[in-house]
Amino acid sequence: MSKQPATFEQQLVLLESRGLVVSNRALALHRLAHANYFRLNCYRHPFQIPGTDTFSPGSHFDSLWEIYRFDHLFRILMLDAIERCEISFRTRWAYVLAHAHGPQSYENPAIHREAATHQKTLSNIDTEIRRSTEDFLRSHRGTGTARPPVWMVCEVMSLGQLSAFYDNLAAPADRQAIADAYGFDEKVLRSFLHHLTVVRNSCAHHARLWNRRFAVTFTLPRKKPATLLAQFHSESRAIYNTLVVLTYLLDIIEPGQHWTNRLIKLLGAHSWDITPHMGFPEDWRERDLWRKHLP
Repeated sequence: MSKQPATFEQQLVLLESRGLVVSNRALALHRLAHANYFRLNCYRHPFQIPGTDTFSPGSHFDSLWEIYRFDHLFRILMLDAIERCEISFRTRWAYVLAHAHGPQSYENPAIHREAATHQKTLSNIDTEIRRSTEDFLRSHRGTGTARPPVWMVCEVMSLGQLSAFYDNLAAPADRQAIADAYGFDEKVLRSFLHHLTVVRNSCAHHARLWNRRFAVTFTLPRKKPATLLAQFHSESRAIYNTLVVLTYLLDIIEPGQHWTNRLIKLLGAHSWDITPHMGFPEDWRERDLWRKHLP
């Protein structure tokens, strides 16, 4: 027999029966009415007795809501950083390909490893071009060239499409020429682009992010830049290592950036330390990457 739907009052009673303290029932019911029970319930784990559905003594609905709201603000902040990095990655990809292989280089199967992957990615790009209303594409239509040059097409592709194009480049030298802008080995940038696409999709679909453990991780830069390896943490599936790379990249892309300061302030604006759940090491504030951004 399938489960029957529960009213908002029944959902709240269930949470209370599991030990959650509710100080303002009207407000809690209002929040359940606008944030799905199963969405909010995903944030219960830090407050639960391990291996049970029971909340630890003294756990409050307000604390559950606080971490839910933090994750919302954290996703917005992450999208900000990812956007800046994505625009930089697009720019470098288009610039290197245009100068090395010509304006229509992304169409050229000879510079890509797998023909099927190349054709699939081109097909996806064609869809983006058709539905785009950008002025620069309007002016391109009617020029006699079916697809726009690489420096235009990079502006309508998704991060996932960019990652696929980059990964499929046949010559390591082409990939390395792009990665050089960030002081990375091309293998590191390839894996990070893949990982960042997953992170961005989690943000875009409003999924829980703060304490997620990612199945798709990335290769740590062990040799170049040499100083960055010491900033990472062994908890490789948590979001912390992603934040290390984003801060490093933003320092290159926008010297004097304030994104990291905003992140640090957000992390500290809570009644309890949330950073261990995000994979932060205990001494993260003493590490060079973060210390220069502390308020």
